[in-house]
Amino acid sequence: MSTSEPVNWLDRIDPYAIQRIVLGKALFTATVLTYVYWFFKPDNFMTFAAPMLVVSFYEVPTVASRRKKDLLTGFIFAATLTGIATFYLMYPFRILFFFYAALFLSGLYFFVAAFFGELKNITMIILATATVVLSYQPPANLQVLYSMCTSAMLSMMTMFVCLHLYPNQSLIIWRRAMQKYIACMEADIEAAIQRQDRRYLSEEIHHLSTVRAVRQLVPKQDLMNTFRIAVYIRNIQFAFDNIYYETKNDDLWRAVQQSFAQLRDSMRHLTPCPVTEIVVVSETPLQKYVIRCLHKAIRRWNQLCNTPGH
Repeated sequence: MSTSEPVNWLDRIDPYAIQRIVLGKALFTATVLTYVYWFFKPDNFMTFAAPMLVVSFYEVPTVASRRKKDLLTGFIFAATLTGIATFYLMYPFRILFFFYAALFLSGLYFFVAAFFGELKNITMIILATATVVLSYQPPANLQVLYSMCTSAMLSMMTMFVCLHLYPNQSLIIWRRAMQKYIACMEADIEAAIQRQDRRYLSEEIHHLSTVRAVRQLVPKQDLMNTFRIAVYIRNIQFAFDNIYYETKNDDLWRAVQQSFAQLRDSMRHLTPCPVTEIVVVSETPLQKYVIRCLHKAIRRWNQLCNTPGH
């Protein structure tokens, strides 16, 4: 079996490399947590490990800014710690505990719905994580409560630090999504030249949505370049949508298609892309606008490649 087969399989199931990046971050965090556990030897392993069940929400794609990710993580940790402490103290009083658990779940659900509406399922994960302490003996003991809370806080602080220490690899996701978006546009141009129906519009929307979702997570020095590249490429697509209403210049669009292929290859290898002069005569203002946007996108990509750290 050639080495290309596993790579192609990974690209099919993880087209933007999101899961591979998350796996690397998870292995890094787990390794650090192991050393922290060996060094500090917390009294309660269960409460030390419990926050690991909820920290995965940090990587939810719908949370598309680092500030919001930090707020979400802080809220999850605070809610989990509150649940662990109060559930442990109130569990011996079974009737009171039943009503308190219902009240806790209701308050948690409405708070999440108000501030993190797209993540309502997180309430049950937090509730389930908080219940891991119900079997601890002796019940409602302040010394045991102290050891549980310190163990959980040690784990939470370690994970929070690890999530920020791990290198920001959002640009990889952005590049892969942009490559696939451009590839769909190349296919659409080919279909238009061959007088065929467009078949990749839904895929383009999906790839562009990923580009937009991840653009706020890229490093600050790359933010403006990635934003402008996406805008220029999107403007070319808008122009392409209008070529059916004017005289179609097949030679020009073939040249645009070739330039797209060069840009996509440069994105794959993270290398500058030559700004190839399109010698085909532009017949309309719209076609001239397409060429300007294409050249601007390539120049922005070259600026991104020349940014320190790439």
